Amino acid sequence: MTSFLYSLLSLLVGLILGNWLGIGRDRRKEHNSIVDPIITNLNKQLISTKEHIYPITANYISQYTFAPLYPHISEKQKNRIEQAYLNYINARGSAGHDDEEGKYVFSNPDPFIESISRLLSTLKRK
Repeated sequence: MTSFLYSLLSLLVGLILGNWLGIGRDRRKEHNSIVDPIITNLNKQLISTKEHIYPITANYISQYTFAPLYPHISEKQKNRIEQAYLNYINARGSAGHDDEEGKYVFSNPDPFIESISRLLSTLKRK
């Protein structure tokens, strides 16, 4: 009789543990599927900025880029991402100027590179 109870208890613990781990796996997959394109885009910007090429508009990150991520993260993490994004926008605007030909020229890309790195550090894969 006790071996039957141990078997039943083991089965229930296994079901609960398996379900809990499965939910965690699904949450990680969903989080990573949202974060991966943003990280890829920021890495492209980082590479082009280090080569003194202003990131093209197609690589631009807007505040709406992070909207799908917000339901999956804590309020504290959301605030950190928003603060890093504001630093990113400010650094992007002050990193250079338009020349006589209408091309954007970097005068000081270092703050922009630092802001991209800070934004990347807030967006971690799970």
